[in-house]
Order: sequence, then C-alpha cells, then structure tokens
Amino acid sequence: SHTLFLGTQLRECGYIYQFGPVFQTEGGRTVMVARCGLDGGVNGRIIQKVGSSCEIKASSQTHLKDPQRNMHDGSLEYTGKDWTFGAKLAWQGAALAGASFTQRILPELQLGGDVTLVAVNNLLTIGQVGARWSEGKNTFTVGVNRQPDPRSPVGGMVSELKMQYVRRLSERLSLGTELKYSHPDKDSGLSMAYEYTFRNARVQG
Repeated sequence: SHTLFLGTQLRECGYIYQFGPVFQTEGGRTVMVARCGLDGGVNGRIIQKVGSSCEIKASSQTHLKDPQRNMHDGSLEYTGKDWTFGAKLAWQGAALAGASFTQRILPELQLGGDVTLVAVNNLLTIGQVGARWSEGKNTFTVGVNRQPDPRSPVGGMVSELKMQYVRRLSERLSLGTELKYSHPDKDSGLSMAYEYTFRNARVQG
C-alpha cells in the first residue's frame, strides 16, 4: 500500500510518502503492516488473536535520522466472562511497563485499576483504582489516583480523589456533578455540568 501525507511539519517540503506491505488472514485473526517513508521512518505492527478471548499486539517505530523518535511496545489483552486484564511493555526513551484489571462484581457494580512503572528517577510509579455504580438513570463513579506532582521541584507525589454523579433526566438531557480533592496540597473543587444531545449534535456546559 502507498500513503501520502500532505501539510505535515515533520519535513521541510511539507509532505511524507510511505509505502509497505499489508498482510491479513481470512477472518482477521492475524494482521501485519509495515511502512517505510521518505522521512527516514520505518515502522511495523502485528496483531494476533489467540482463541476467542486473547489478543497480542506488537509495534516498532524507528527513525533513521532522529533516534529520539524510536518507540517499541508490546501488549496483551484478555477478556474473561466478567473481567478483563491488560499488560504492556514499551520503550520510549525509557523502559515502561503497565497493567490493568477490571471486574464486574454485580450487574450494577464494576471495579478496576491500573498501574504504570517508568524507569526514570530510579522508578516512577503511577496508579489508580476506581469503582462505577450504574442503576437505571443514575451513575456514580469514584476513583483515586497517585501520580507525580508537576509543581514539586523534588519529584514529589500527589494523590487525588474524584467522585462523579450523573443523572439522566431524559433520552437527550443529562445533569452531572464532580467533586475533586487532592493530598497533600488539600486542593478541592466542585463542578456541575449538563449535556443535551440532538440528532446530529451535542451541547455541553
């Protein structure tokens, strides 16, 4: 296949031309794509479905003229009867690993969380856990996440609690509210919003 990108700022001439093979088995259980471009970029991607519940993905992007744009990653996704699991390994200038898990405890209740590890500053950890309750026209969500504080000069961490409630008043109109609180800076915020859906448009505020 051949691809032409116009109006890009990645090259002075304003365009990128890429070409490469595409392979897909009948039923789409195996997909392989490769690309080579005039800008020096070479990338490839493979997707393999295993059984009816597992999918494995791998991709690699290499730039011959700019090594900082090199990226490589592989991931696995598994879907069970009432739970899902995902894992990912990547290299984007630093090693990165992540995992996620969700499970439906009740027809109305779903729990989940994820964690990401980045090999910078010894080891950087980012994680969150959450729960979602949905019954009728009411939906309540609560989540707690822990991540680096961008305002900290010494690489401190900040934790944030976020609670959301949405009430669907009709097929087109929904109202919601959100409460946020962060620790240790003790910042908090409360917001309210609405959403009205037309046939071909959506208004939010």
